Amino acid sequence: DTCPYCGRIIGNIDVKCHDCEKSIKYSFSVREISDGVVCVSPFQYNGKVRDAIRHFKFKGCKRYAWNFAFEMAKAIDLKFPLEKFSAVTPVPIYKSRKKDRGYNQAGSLADELGNILNIPSIEILEKIKNTAPQYTIKDYKERINNVQGVYKANYLCENSQERLLVCDDVVTSGATLKECVRTLKSVGFKNISCVTISNAKS
Repeated sequence: DTCPYCGRIIGNIDVKCHDCEKSIKYSFSVREISDGVVCVSPFQYNGKVRDAIRHFKFKGCKRYAWNFAFEMAKAIDLKFPLEKFSAVTPVPIYKSRKKDRGYNQAGSLADELGNILNIPSIEILEKIKNTAPQYTIKDYKERINNVQGVYKANYLCENSQERLLVCDDVVTSGATLKECVRTLKSVGFKNISCVTISNAKS
């Protein structure tokens, strides 16, 4: 295996190399997404972390999902030390983008998080409209409009006590997660929290 942050060879149970372990600072943050729903992140979106996420997302480095999920699980434990989540679900991408990329990076994170937290990873949401990537849009209102009504829930919540974890790679404006949460609440999910690798807002 290789270190996601510098490319050095690491052991298959190592999350990062010794040098990156020392140089990459754990920047735990909590962002409010909507009423009562927060997003936790272990890192800020800059430097080596930003580069590693870009390789994970755009350069086919799907194997980094475990490394990132390990760090995300630590952030979850910091914020919710006594909580037991019922399931984890990824922010979906449109089917043509998933076909081009070969995978949904959030789906890979959800699968690895599920393994670490010992909870099921379920694709509850589907993206039903192909929109411009959020990172290409700078204006907050345009970001909100860009994701409005683009998700559909394929499952109804069967137990209102279920605690659902929504995961993605980066939270920037929060518009994507906010729309996902709105869609999930519309089918009965009440107890929702979010987690990302990084927070792009300082």
